[in-house]
Amino acid sequence: MPHEQHVKETVKMLQKGRLEAMIKLLLEDKGLNEEEISQVLDQANAIYLQRSLWIKRLGFLALSVVILLFFLNAIPVTWDMSAIFVSLIGGGLLATTLSYAISSFMFGIEKNTLKRQKQWRGKTFGFFVFIGIVAGAGFAVNHGMAQDSQLDEDGILAYGVIVDGHSQRVKRTTTYTLKIKFKTKSGKEHTSKASVSERTFSNSAIGQQVPIVYSASRPGIIKMITSRELLEKYME
Repeated sequence: MPHEQHVKETVKMLQKGRLEAMIKLLLEDKGLNEEEISQVLDQANAIYLQRSLWIKRLGFLALSVVILLFFLNAIPVTWDMSAIFVSLIGGGLLATTLSYAISSFMFGIEKNTLKRQKQWRGKTFGFFVFIGIVAGAGFAVNHGMAQDSQLDEDGILAYGVIVDGHSQRVKRTTTYTLKIKFKTKSGKEHTSKASVSERTFSNSAIGQQVPIVYSASRPGIIKMITSRELLEKYME
């Protein structure tokens, strides 16, 4: 049997998780001597490690793309969680998978690869924290734009009553949210959250009646009317 065929079969056995001791016995049964077995194992291990490395590289890249697309497109615009908090989680996940992907491309299958990759990720930690923050900010902006787009499409003016409010600090950013109860044109009652500025939050009180705009198709999306320009925009 050609030497190349032995290498291919050995690679398949390594992929199935066979122990080298067992592989050596199988190669001996095929008539290979100790030197030939050593050569076959060396070649097979090199091919196996190279393939495993590429699977790992492509896996981290694919995961990065999935995270990017998910946090850009798959999060419902009506998701009742802080957009900034969710976006920062997405930014952190994206930065982590990118750091692993890049480090796997920078180092091959040489000795101490895993240790060198870990050291490199440690040295570049600050850079990827920055990448995560930028990505998180991008996700948050995209989420806000999706909500604005929905309101531009089918926004309806109404009045609501503030029933609750809270502020949340994430990193160095504080978000302010008011929970507002309102009725749609059909008379159905809804309670949704609206992000507001610090000034609007400070000047608001529970039980206060406020003008809002809500999405006819997705009433969970609302925005508090805080300026004449905004009112005129949705009156058009």
